Amino acid sequence: MKKCVILGILVLTLAIAVGIVFMMNPPNPKQCALCGHDEIYHAPVLINLETGDVGELKAYRTHPFYPGEISEVQDTGSYSILHAAGAEGITDWGRGAQVTLPKDSPTMKKSLFCRDCRALLSANEAEGYVLLDLHDREQMQAFALTDGAEYTIRDYTVSVFHDDANDRLTIFIYGTI
Repeated sequence: MKKCVILGILVLTLAIAVGIVFMMNPPNPKQCALCGHDEIYHAPVLINLETGDVGELKAYRTHPFYPGEISEVQDTGSYSILHAAGAEGITDWGRGAQVTLPKDSPTMKKSLFCRDCRALLSANEAEGYVLLDLHDREQMQAFALTDGAEYTIRDYTVSVFHDDANDRLTIFIYGTI
């Protein structure tokens, strides 16, 4: 009888441990929200870690025939509203873009991402978003969005700062071509 109780406690403990490990590291999804697509982006990309939404922070107009490339003709002085992965901003075509992150920071929904992408995103997670260079899917790079951060991503300079008036992080993308 004593052996049965000990064996039952051991099995229950093992089941709880397996459940905790499963919750902490969910299995790979059928299609990863990050690497499960073959879209090519020229500009840096913002990803919302709660929804898996990806938005390109375009500073240049895209080429009409070649995905992931910019158009040979760029007009300046025209503006567009920019919606990227739950963040909003504005694009000044030919110069740059500005995006402000929402006040509520989402948390990563790990079940949306494969293990490799989870590791890449977790290492750079800040404010529930990550900035990415997805121009070459074989060499994805992630960048943390923290106050004062500055990055050069191919043809772009990225600056991140805390907007005290709105109490939010703002991202500036400057085109350097």
